[in-house]
Amino acid sequence: MIESGVPITRGLETAAVVAGNRVITRAVRGVLAEVMRGATLSAQLAHTGEFPAVVTRLVAAGETTGSLDRMLGQAARLYDRDVEYTVKRLTTALEPILTLGLSVVVGLVVLALYLPIFGLVRRR
Repeated sequence: MIESGVPITRGLETAAVVAGNRVITRAVRGVLAEVMRGATLSAQLAHTGEFPAVVTRLVAAGETTGSLDRMLGQAARLYDRDVEYTVKRLTTALEPILTLGLSVVVGLVVLALYLPIFGLVRRR
């Protein structure tokens, strides 16, 4: 949004609305209030304690060099990579669990089919 010329305050308002997380929404609204009073974005992001240090350092570098839009883009790419890595780890961990669960279900079905047959053989 900043790259498109949207003011930082409007961008923060939008971010607070679309965050989908009450903690982050509250933190962004607090940051917005302080930025409107003249505080720096990086200092307020760090002050909340809800954002990783790498993000606050990227924002600080962007504020200092005048390339905040590029640094926020870099932070977004870092978050995307972290989410992708976390999802990959989760699916990798779920594969053996799902295989084991399916094996148990198949074993129960086999037992349910063969136990009556074995019972008939014993009666004779």
